[in-house]
Amino acid sequence: MAEISKVDFNIIQPYKNVSFVSSGFDNSLWLVNQDYQYLELYDYKTHKVKLKTVPIQSEVLDLKSDYNYCYLLTENYLYIYNYFGSLIQKIENTGYESLAFSKAHLLLKKNEKLYYLEKNESIIQPIEHPKMLINQFLVTNETLYIYHEKLLRYYQLKIE
Repeated sequence: MAEISKVDFNIIQPYKNVSFVSSGFDNSLWLVNQDYQYLELYDYKTHKVKLKTVPIQSEVLDLKSDYNYCYLLTENYLYIYNYFGSLIQKIENTGYESLAFSKAHLLLKKNEKLYYLEKNESIIQPIEHPKMLINQFLVTNETLYIYHEKLLRYYQLKIE
């Protein structure tokens, strides 16, 4: 693999203290600016901020995005933004710690259980799975990977 481009936030002016970053659309990155507590869409080719959200009122736990949506999980809420930066959904966080997503579903972890949210829906539902400890989890091509210590399990997502 070859490096295509590199963004060094330590030398960019004005300085950005970035705590989370995820890819966006059309040469852009979603960033959580730790100093000002807002989410911004940053064009890394022109070094310009395309948009900023209002300040985030609680600690950011996770950030994931694709070309169409940005998912920001905080201690209080799950925020879902479209690629223009418009807030399209705000769901109360009832203890979710981290998230992952696939083309059709958003997966959330709370304690040692997993939950899913279908796109364009607002109800988070549990996923039935064997009781296990979950260190990390990832979703790729509708396959859920769960890692704990030296064991990697994978499941095909068939949510009905």
